[in-house]
Amino acid sequence: MSARHKGRRLALGAAIVAAAWVTAGCRKAAEPDPASRPDWIERIGDRLVDPGEFDRFLEREIGMAPAEIDAAVRARLYEDFLAEILFARAAARLGLHAPEQELATEIELLASIAPDQPPETVRREAERTVLAREYERQVLYREIQVGDDEVVQVLGKERRLSRRNVIVFRQIMVDTKEAAREAHRRITRGREPFDEVARQISQSGVGGELQQRRLDSLPQEASRVLERLPEGAISKPVEIGGMWYLFEVTARNYDPDPGREREREVARHRLFQEKLERARAARLAELARQENVRAPRVGADAVDQENGS
Repeated sequence: MSARHKGRRLALGAAIVAAAWVTAGCRKAAEPDPASRPDWIERIGDRLVDPGEFDRFLEREIGMAPAEIDAAVRARLYEDFLAEILFARAAARLGLHAPEQELATEIELLASIAPDQPPETVRREAERTVLAREYERQVLYREIQVGDDEVVQVLGKERRLSRRNVIVFRQIMVDTKEAAREAHRRITRGREPFDEVARQISQSGVGGELQQRRLDSLPQEASRVLERLPEGAISKPVEIGGMWYLFEVTARNYDPDPGREREREVARHRLFQEKLERARAARLAELARQENVRAPRVGADAVDQENGS
């Protein structure tokens, strides 16, 4: 399963499981048979839709027996079930194939959920699930593009990460005061580069590499020294936790994410997911028209339906 699909499915599953557990014990009467509901679709093209197949879908998605699931949760999952059927049928028409390893995993899962079902039924339902995912990966994902200008626009509307009390520095750590004094002499009087001396003698493991940290994330003794040290200055030897340190401050109040790489990644992912949800809803409406059935209510459509709009 792809990371994008897995993330969307896990987020959906977590929300639905929470709703299902909160409301599972609140029903006063047994749920009606799903086939008796007015929105139940009995056939899609030449394919009959079996209520038992939907029950197995429910158990696979959230790991609960169908009778224990709240009616509203079941209704939302039914829309996802219809979407899975439509995407799987579209994948088959395009000649897409279920990856064998993914199919084997899905067969194993379904067989454990429904041991009484014949192998051909288990395989058919597993293929439906995997083909639906494959359609999204091979068709929908490739249609979605998130441009750099869109990411920049999103970032421009969001408050940048706080730059207060962020410091960029190098350090040297040695085990004696004498070694620290000698390092200080080499740097200040001998004019040796701080990072070169650090690579030769420091025991801290970072070898004089630049570090970028918030002052409040450092030990109090180090924070006190670094806060007062001007940019470009070298500290005197200071003892911290039984070791001796020298610090060189190169800059302060820098953005914790100088190139905003993490922010860009988050913004790009959010834009992709928003576009994917819209693309899914639009494509499902198109596929439903081709199959002469109503479109599944997913994404924004599902929210509008629940809000009565």
